[in-house]
Order: sequence, then C-alpha cells, then structure tokens
Amino acid sequence: MNIYFDTEDDYLICHSLEKLKYKEKLKLRTYGVPNETTKVYLKIKKKFNGLVIKRRTTLRLNEAYDFVQTGNVPQEKDYMNAQTVKEISYFLTCYDLSPKVYLAYDRIAYFEKGNSDLRISFDQNIRSR
Repeated sequence: MNIYFDTEDDYLICHSLEKLKYKEKLKLRTYGVPNETTKVYLKIKKKFNGLVIKRRTTLRLNEAYDFVQTGNVPQEKDYMNAQTVKEISYFLTCYDLSPKVYLAYDRIAYFEKGNSDLRISFDQNIRSR
C-alpha cells in the first residue's frame, strides 16, 4: 500500500509529467494493513537526466505521519536511516505536502539469483483513491 504526497496544486506530478531533466516525489509504503506503531517506509525518489536515486527510511506509521504533516524530524532511532531523514526533511521545507493518492496492489516479484539488478514484478488487483 502506498500514499503519494503532493502540493495542493499537484506540482510534483505535473512537473514529473512534463518530462523535465529533474523530478522528485515522496511516498509512504507499507506491506499489509498497518497500525500506528507498524514500521513503514518513507521513500524519496529523484530522477536527474535519466539517473534514478531512491532512498528510504524505516519509521513507525505515527512518526511518518507526524514528520510529513509537521516537518518535525523524528527522534533518531536505530531502525531509521539518518541521512535519508535529513534529505526528506529538506524536501519537506521545499513543498507544502499532503496525501494525494492511495495506491494498493497485490505484487508478485521475481528476482534472478545472484543478480540484484534484475527484478520483474507483476501487479494485480490494483486499487486507488
């Protein structure tokens, strides 16, 4: 399950669709139905000249919601990626974000043993709101 964040005027997705050299996005991902203390992933994705950079940090759901809503950096815990938290914190100073899209699906992912560069995923039962 994913929640994508954007500005009130959908700046991030509109900017992305323009196929410019640089784009970025923020999403929250969880596997299964979470409660407020479930560990989730807050992910930032940047693309520049075709180079994709993805970073993620683990947070508890309540920490992630508070972080995105207020911009207040959560107290560092051993399960967090401190560098990614800093990057997301800066990102949050650039945009006034709110949850915009919920996207869920059932995914089957295949990996080639010994090749971390190859992954093929099939998504089905796609739901959104």
